[in-house]
Amino acid sequence: MARKLAFPAAVAAMTLALVGCNGDNGDDNGDNGGAEAAGGGSLPDLRAEYGGDDWPTELQFVSIPSEEQTELVQQYETLISMFEEALEVEIESSEVTAYAAVIEAMGAGTADIANFGPFSFVVAADTAGAQPVAVAIDEPGAEPSYVSYLVTLADNNDINGIEDVEGTTVCFVDEVSTSGFLYPTAGLMEIGLEAEEDYSSYYSGGHDNSVLAVLDGTCDAAFAYDTMVDEQMIESGDLEEGQVKVVWESEDIPSAPFAASGELPDSMVEAMEEILIEYLNTDWLAENGYCDDADPESGDCRNLVPTADWGYIEASDSVFDGIRAVCEITQADACEG
Repeated sequence: MARKLAFPAAVAAMTLALVGCNGDNGDDNGDNGGAEAAGGGSLPDLRAEYGGDDWPTELQFVSIPSEEQTELVQQYETLISMFEEALEVEIESSEVTAYAAVIEAMGAGTADIANFGPFSFVVAADTAGAQPVAVAIDEPGAEPSYVSYLVTLADNNDINGIEDVEGTTVCFVDEVSTSGFLYPTAGLMEIGLEAEEDYSSYYSGGHDNSVLAVLDGTCDAAFAYDTMVDEQMIESGDLEEGQVKVVWESEDIPSAPFAASGELPDSMVEAMEEILIEYLNTDWLAENGYCDDADPESGDCRNLVPTADWGYIEASDSVFDGIRAVCEITQADACEG
């Protein structure tokens, strides 16, 4: 199934340099390693319910780089422990330094499950056989989508729209970032601006890093996703309200999906979907005692649900066809498998 991606050789090297984060997550906490012990609610034995005698007993989990610089094993601790308990598996988690490395890992068979950005998922689906399991949402009933912002300093009177970045330095996140590169590039191309001809590009490696680069003067403007600018950086103290202004926003972008390798049994993927949709949401976690010590300041469970403020809903591959259309517009190198 693995096919070589059209990324620089350095990306492949990054994949080989995956850093193991403690494959047996339950051992760190002694008797508190399982999902039941961590919370108080009990998960069903999905291996038995789905007849999973042929399921693997070990899985490799890889995730996209964390914008908040949180240790992967901490950010995904609840998800991993739920999977380990309900699926009766051991999960080894690994950190990578770039979006493309996650795609390479799944294509090379060194990742069974992964959390992707929407763009990196499309590349992984089209080149490495990834299949969506569920997508993140911030509240029940919400649309699984978000937008990209173009921001600059609030007192920058020279940039008041996307067209004003001509002749400036613009921060992007990563060439395989949906809201930090692909949709912004499409927006710039629609008004006739080409990279390195009409503006200089700078790749920061993270949405928060892009905004910080505007604050320190490295970039004149930067692209980052909406929640990072509106909430996360303000809550973390890295950005003050009113420090930057939004001068452009993209069309709606599909939310980040949790994905599985196409090599896994269909019934196992269905069981993963059940865990994500039915149990890994702030309502169920709160009702079952997972949130008591989750966030002493806010008292909620949001930090237990990776990439979402609430939970997950069902995903289908066709949801991401809009991203494929943007790839057609931009002809971005990273879209090619």
